[in-house]
Amino acid sequence: MRCRFLCVALLAGLAAGHAFAQPIGVRGEEPLSSQPADRRVALIIGNGSYSVGRLNNPVLDARAMAETLQALGFEVLAHQNLTYRSMRRAVAEFGERVGAGGVALFYYSGHGLQVGGKNYLVPVDADIKNERYVAAEAIDAESVLLHMQESKTRVNIVVLDACRDNPFAGRFRALGRGLAFMDVPAGTYVAYSTAPGSVAADGEPGTNGIYTSELLRALREPGLRIEDVFKRVRIAVQSRTQNRQSPWDASSMTGEFVFNPTVAAPAVAVAVPAAAAAVPAMPKPVVREELRPEMGALAVTARIDGVEIILDGQTIGEARVGRVLVVENLPVGAHRVRAQRPGYKTWESEVQVGPNQRFEMVIDLEAD
Repeated sequence: MRCRFLCVALLAGLAAGHAFAQPIGVRGEEPLSSQPADRRVALIIGNGSYSVGRLNNPVLDARAMAETLQALGFEVLAHQNLTYRSMRRAVAEFGERVGAGGVALFYYSGHGLQVGGKNYLVPVDADIKNERYVAAEAIDAESVLLHMQESKTRVNIVVLDACRDNPFAGRFRALGRGLAFMDVPAGTYVAYSTAPGSVAADGEPGTNGIYTSELLRALREPGLRIEDVFKRVRIAVQSRTQNRQSPWDASSMTGEFVFNPTVAAPAVAVAVPAAAAAVPAMPKPVVREELRPEMGALAVTARIDGVEIILDGQTIGEARVGRVLVVENLPVGAHRVRAQRPGYKTWESEVQVGPNQRFEMVIDLEAD
């Protein structure tokens, strides 16, 4: 199932579908690393039991994420299938738990919406009749970042796995496809399960979604910096989806952060006879395979000034005479381009971006 909604995951073992959950524990599992010096607090929400647009993966994704982060030294607040009021309470409690100088992580999996350039997370009881109801029925994703900023945390991490089909799309006159990029405050890393203006897939019942399953695998890798974790996720998701889904990240971090600081134990020295020590063992060859994502570029020019360019539902800038508007690192495949300016007819076209190629496009608008 493809998705036009915002994707972020959060979960806990709630017996009641809409009840507010308590932090969960992980039994019978040793931490993957020693307790980090910084206090780590994570809020995880997984919403799947919608009356319209039910989703298969968010609850399972949130549960797996909660267990993994707790093993990595996070204090976890995990919830599933939250109503609007319960989501607001969960975010408020999260803001109280995080502290100055610590690490705060927010993970959401479920439906999300982009309206007017803002991203909203959708509670399971949302009754959205049209776009005017979104702000009253859904949670502004930037409000979570605001709680982090107010707590003066050292590192803020937001993971949004919420780009599924919009079940309310038929009620909207216009709707941005996928999620919009958010402003990233200092010390913040925001990860999106797919590129802005694009959609991701909901997985099969009883499984983890593609994005979260790859994230869980990368989080457990010892010694990886946060940038390397999400780079591995991006490459793996692109490979599994044949570049139909390309995760994106935005960062304003200047320091280092490692989810799993565990390092391999040093080898134990063993005394050997001098003769044996004189013949060094030949190292075994190491073979590995790297995924190389195929990307392209789009170059747009216009015959008049002030032409607004919209790529896959997201405004990317204005084209001007004598200037070229270039979009690099664009996933290979079909993309929808729309151009508009007051007093002129709207222009639309679909372009096919090839690997390691630059697609040149000249826009000539016709006056109304």
